[in-house]
Amino acid sequence: AIADAYLAVAVRLDGGERRPYGFWLHVGAGLAIGGALLYAFRHGGTVEWVLVAVASVAYVLLARGLERSSWAVLGAVGLFVVADHFAVRWTNVSFFSIQGNGDRPWVAPFVFTCLGALLVALGLAVSRPRAAG
Repeated sequence: AIADAYLAVAVRLDGGERRPYGFWLHVGAGLAIGGALLYAFRHGGTVEWVLVAVASVAYVLLARGLERSSWAVLGAVGLFVVADHFAVRWTNVSFFSIQGNGDRPWVAPFVFTCLGALLVALGLAVSRPRAAG
């Protein structure tokens, strides 16, 4: 409810000359929505983490619609957290720490390479010029 209010006020500020003041409200709304999602799924399984990834992609796409890069940054951070989760789950090796030797040391670099490719693809998708109209 609070995140919805932050987002509503931020969008309203975006429509006028007070647009710069909407930045922190967009950040607050994005953190509140994403934080609630991560809190709800913190001990979840694969399905829940895939939903976090889908929500993170939606954040990046929403950034284009709202014309606010803060949503894209939060979406990229969400995708990074998901990639780290799966790298740990599949190998015991993560970006943040090495929790063991793992039996498949190639998986973590592969997961983060896929993350990089996805971020490039999303960046290209949202940076295309809009059709005039």
